Amino acid sequence: MSITSKQLAELAGVSRGTVDRALNHRGGVRPSVQQRIEELARKYNYRPNRAGKALVMRDTLNIGIIINSVGNPFFDEVKRGLEAAKADYSDFSINLNWHEEKGYDVERQLKQIEDISEMSGTIITPINHPDIAERLNHIIQGKKHPVITLNNDINNCARFAYVGCNYFQSGQTAGQIMGLLTNGNARILAVTGSKKVLGHNQRLEGFIGVLKSDYPKTRIAGIIENNDDDDRSAYEVARAIAGDSSIDALYFCAGGVTGGVYAAVSQCRKKPVIVTCDLTEGIQKLIREGLVQATVDQQPYWQGYTSMKVLLDYLLFHVVPESDLMYARNEIRVKYNI
Repeated sequence: MSITSKQLAELAGVSRGTVDRALNHRGGVRPSVQQRIEELARKYNYRPNRAGKALVMRDTLNIGIIINSVGNPFFDEVKRGLEAAKADYSDFSINLNWHEEKGYDVERQLKQIEDISEMSGTIITPINHPDIAERLNHIIQGKKHPVITLNNDINNCARFAYVGCNYFQSGQTAGQIMGLLTNGNARILAVTGSKKVLGHNQRLEGFIGVLKSDYPKTRIAGIIENNDDDDRSAYEVARAIAGDSSIDALYFCAGGVTGGVYAAVSQCRKKPVIVTCDLTEGIQKLIREGLVQATVDQQPYWQGYTSMKVLLDYLLFHVVPESDLMYARNEIRVKYNI
């Protein structure tokens, strides 16, 4: 249960005017008092009067959304979560400006960031590239433009918060599953989306680290990129297995799974052990068919909903989350719990 501004002022030992100046960052409040008010607001779940705020707010909030969702069904639930969170703030005027792309083209994403630089804030699935970080830092620091990184984070960027998977832990989880399914003795082909994506690299690091430490008889036969694309995945997997007929297990740590799975099943000399991530309709079908043994889900709806809520709470009410890292749960899914 939340408290009122009057109660918050009484707890902090200040006037309601001081509470208003502190929470709306209007200045004139000593740093120690500012910190005390913000801590009490978080502790007692203080939320401003939304109805009153909506009445006095005349300008539309324009939110930029940049996601590589084209051809990647994982983002269907992410988008549903983004829209659901926006709907929860329907008493405010909010406009979502969508930029949806396929793959990981740095120049194209730089242009998209430029296109949204004058908006109120941004939610982005960033490519982990110094030029992207530099461009984001420019609008964050120069234009006071908050940025939420969604589903993937980026190095050296002053983003407001990250909402998404704990990729290293996801990879570790998949590594242990793979070790158990193969009795710790397999030649594994790892299929990633792109080495330009921080999360994909972290997943691989966690996966390989667990196999090396806990299942030293396993071997990584190769690592290929599929750009989260089914057709490219099928081609690259078939080519890798043709070059190494001893591959007997695969780990897909990103999208573009379906084509790669069918290629692996048709090319391997015996039925391969396959572990994936996510729980799209396509992956559920593969699990029911017995072609994929397990997957590590990362709650895409929650990711979309939470990233939008965090950004709107900040823009509308100056609510700052306790942590700038908000991780989805990594959940193991098999045939009997999907």
